[in-house]
Amino acid sequence: MVSKISQYIKALKNEKLTFKKEKSIREGYHFECHFDSIDNNSLEMLCLWPDNNQILQTLNHSCQIAHELAEFL
Repeated sequence: MVSKISQYIKALKNEKLTFKKEKSIREGYHFECHFDSIDNNSLEMLCLWPDNNQILQTLNHSCQIAHELAEFL
């Protein structure tokens, strides 16, 4: 999931992808892609959204890492 976020942020910073959020999440998101400047692998990675279970696993793992770091410090 972190790699997906990194890829998304990189595309936004390079202005290869623009992001416009509608008034509510239920209305969805709109993306404008400049297909000549973004490769297919990056675009496919951005289109794959994690399910709730994957998000929960990532958050639990991140919490565990943060807890270990706090104990170390």
